[in-house]
Amino acid sequence: MDIKIARWIGRGLCILLFILWGAFFIEHLGFFLMDTGTPPPLTVWLLQILHGLFLLSYLLCLKYERIGSLCLFILALAFFIATAGDQALLFIVISVSPIFFFSYGWMRNLWIGSQATR
Repeated sequence: MDIKIARWIGRGLCILLFILWGAFFIEHLGFFLMDTGTPPPLTVWLLQILHGLFLLSYLLCLKYERIGSLCLFILALAFFIATAGDQALLFIVISVSPIFFFSYGWMRNLWIGSQATR
């Protein structure tokens, strides 16, 4: 696979996953709009902030792949361990899938010009 193709697949996945998890983010904002008379607990606020940062890491990946990938991995790990229970590993692997394509491009970039790629 060409390096450019791998990077564009990674970017496309970032956009699709941003839309997917962004829909859940918007849906979960309903906790803040409920008329219960009391604000949501602190944990809900913190998880919503973590979810928002997790979403921003997808956008960061579009411009700065390496820093964005690091942020994406750390934030996905933290968010899904805190929220997904038994399904955390599945959600983490799906959420960080763009990193697999970015890292393929980085590794191929390192190998270009070496004896192994000729």
